[in-house]
Amino acid sequence: MIDSQIPILDATSSEDVSTLVKYIRSDAINHKLVFTVDYDDTIAEKTNTFTSRVMLWWLLSNTPTASMYIITSRHSQHININEDNPHYNSEFDNMCDWCSQHSISPKAIISNAGTKATIINTYIQTYTPHFVCHFDDDMTVIQACVELDIPVMYPAEMLCKCHREKWKYCLEHMGSYEAYEKFAPHKLNPFKNMDI
Repeated sequence: MIDSQIPILDATSSEDVSTLVKYIRSDAINHKLVFTVDYDDTIAEKTNTFTSRVMLWWLLSNTPTASMYIITSRHSQHININEDNPHYNSEFDNMCDWCSQHSISPKAIISNAGTKATIINTYIQTYTPHFVCHFDDDMTVIQACVELDIPVMYPAEMLCKCHREKWKYCLEHMGSYEAYEKFAPHKLNPFKNMDI
């Protein structure tokens, strides 16, 4: 059973970044493989078409020789956190609950991470030689990672128009479509402004 109290680290807080660096250095000393993964539409795939993929996240987060970090652009209020007293706020309750329901044990959730590539490059790849890969469904994040030579994987179903339509339908049904229009419109049509 995982601890339902997953540390939330704010990438814009110097105190939380120091805690992240401490975690990563510990992973390096213990020769742990380090993975980062986006939450919305990557770990938590909204159409429930690829539910067996949850086993991959379970394996990566529960293998004693690896550490998995969820890294998200979601904003959070600053949380005073330390290793002895990790806690999270209600903005991330659903994320932590989802992980708990699926026995997924991320070492921490990194919030306010923007396009994530800078955070991964500056604070994760710099402090461990054992960084393996970042998983993300956002093509702008994929491009930013590739530009910084960060190994990255993209869920291929997002390349299929029929799946994207099913995904948009699920967003509408869940009441999340407007949030995507406001905060991440590029995800609704990921190839619109790309040269591919």
